[in-house]
Amino acid sequence: MTTASNPQSEYFHKVEELLQQQFGIGIDDVGPELVQSCYAGNETPAECVGQLASKYELDEI
Repeated sequence: MTTASNPQSEYFHKVEELLQQQFGIGIDDVGPELVQSCYAGNETPAECVGQLASKYELDEI
C-alpha cells in the first residue's frame, strides 16, 4: 500500500511551520478552524499566516 499525499495535511504543516518561525506560536494558539477556512479559500500558507498575524496583531519574533 502506498501513502498518498494529503494536501490539507501539508498545508496545515506549512502554516504551523511559518507561525512557529515568525511568531513562536502554533495552529492551536490561533485555532485550527481559522486555518481550515484559509485552506478552503485557496489561500497560500503565507497568505493565511499574514491574515492571522493581522487578525491577532501578532509581533514577529
